[in-house]
Amino acid sequence: MKIFSKKSLAMVMALVITLGTVSMVSATDLWPGGGWSGTLEDGTPIMWVVDENGQEFRLNTLEEHVASLPQSRVGINPLETAIGIVFSDDKSIADVAHLNLEEQTLGHVKDLILQARYQIVFADDISWTVNQAIEIHNGDGSITTLPEFHDLFPSDWYLPAIEEANAYQGIQPVGYENISGLSQLVWSNLVSIPVVNHNQQAPVFQNFHNNTGYAATIAISVQTISLGGPTVSIGITQGAQSVGWASGLMAGQNVRATAPAGAVFGLRASMTQMAGQALLAVHRI
Repeated sequence: MKIFSKKSLAMVMALVITLGTVSMVSATDLWPGGGWSGTLEDGTPIMWVVDENGQEFRLNTLEEHVASLPQSRVGINPLETAIGIVFSDDKSIADVAHLNLEEQTLGHVKDLILQARYQIVFADDISWTVNQAIEIHNGDGSITTLPEFHDLFPSDWYLPAIEEANAYQGIQPVGYENISGLSQLVWSNLVSIPVVNHNQQAPVFQNFHNNTGYAATIAISVQTISLGGPTVSIGITQGAQSVGWASGLMAGQNVRATAPAGAVFGLRASMTQMAGQALLAVHRI
């Protein structure tokens, strides 16, 4: 590990007075020269690190720190890198997700907890529903009943907070269709679907308004997967909140949901391993 200059150490000691916490950063494959990190009184993480060329420089935020690393060092999941930077004991995503959110005083630690919970809740190998809002119908006619959200996750995992912290930040055109009392096929389209994103949810790209005047059951079916995949995960929202997540769907399966009169349901989708295209359709049952 690199020995710091007297100037660097003096600067560190001077700043300790204004920092909430300070710790040394061990030499790793991320920052071979090591360094130090701390937290300002307002919760902002601050770091000085030494790269492989011996250059010392400051990084003001955790996101800036991760973004500055070569992609080969970050890997496919930046959250794992961020967790490794903040926690000296190399906690896993699951470890961080189960920390008590209310006990945390630092904003960036709370953000990491919510990001970790998001990656578990919206993983491509888990499915759930809220108040029996959705179920999966299989190609052979069988029905897969999904577990309730809080049967899988702790009671203090507040879904709206998890979603808000990981909401899609880009501008996404959203289609809009009415569910009428006459139409059976409500909507069908060949959709370009992104791969599961480690940092934020796939955006809602299609909304459906039930203006029949009564509760209507709709089926969102995966008709074909033409590119990418190999499976599709589908999320259903009502208003601004998710009411179900069905992962690992193959062609021939559909997700059914009952839309109350006047409700607006949103549809989001993501591929499991590779971005691609799938023909999706929505029918009124």
